[in-house]
Amino acid sequence: MKEIYFVTGNENKYKEVCEILGKEIKRIELDLEEIQSDDPYKIAKKKVLEAYRILKKPVIVEDISLHIEALNGFPGPLIKFMRSSLKPEGIYQIMKSHKNKNTIARCVVACFDGKNINFFTGDIKGKIVAPKGKSKFGFDPIFQPNGKNKTFAQMGEEEKNKISHRSIAWRKVRDFLEKDK
Repeated sequence: MKEIYFVTGNENKYKEVCEILGKEIKRIELDLEEIQSDDPYKIAKKKVLEAYRILKKPVIVEDISLHIEALNGFPGPLIKFMRSSLKPEGIYQIMKSHKNKNTIARCVVACFDGKNINFFTGDIKGKIVAPKGKSKFGFDPIFQPNGKNKTFAQMGEEEKNKISHRSIAWRKVRDFLEKDK
């Protein structure tokens, strides 16, 4: 794939991905339908196929989910909606009374060249904590990776981009695209 478009309207996400990749990639904003599902792969597949149908060019999409053990994996890919309704503070309030605050942050990236869909997943385990730090991203103030004493929101970009779910997935994308040259 020589030319591929990252489909996102989120400028901060785009900048973070370019930082992780170590280079800029082409970006386009499309208004894609996001299906409701507890399966991030189904969501990413639907989005990447729709983006390709519109552009007729190789595309990449991303879907982020937050799987909270005490809530049986909820909200998963529905975190976007939960976060917009409750804000990180509200999510923390729900979790405050739970002993088990274990969580997995997941990034699923889907690439489609018109023939094949390739998925790349990045997971990082952590826990829900009281909100700390300011962030450009939804659950960063309440997500503290295992082995760290800071939330994603308290970390600088460089520190976060070394360990985040997004960086794990996008490094796999980078390796795949470099192999495909």
